Amino acid sequence: MKQIKADDSIEQIKQLLSGKYTTIGLPESIEYRTTLELQYEFQEILSISESSLIRALSELEYPVVFLDGKPHWALYVIQEEE
Repeated sequence: MKQIKADDSIEQIKQLLSGKYTTIGLPESIEYRTTLELQYEFQEILSISESSLIRALSELEYPVVFLDGKPHWALYVIQEEE
């Protein structure tokens, strides 16, 4: 697992997110993920702090929705063309 400085991590997190997700897409490609779930998803690639991940997601303008009273990020999975 690669450790990086918080200042440098935001852009790397944005690149990581942008490679898999986008802020718009088809309804069937939407996934709702908590910050903790996203940290877990990317833990083998980068060590990501909660605050850095939230900042990166916010800067990329991913919307937040509340499901069962808990905040989730609305992420559209980028579909690979066949």
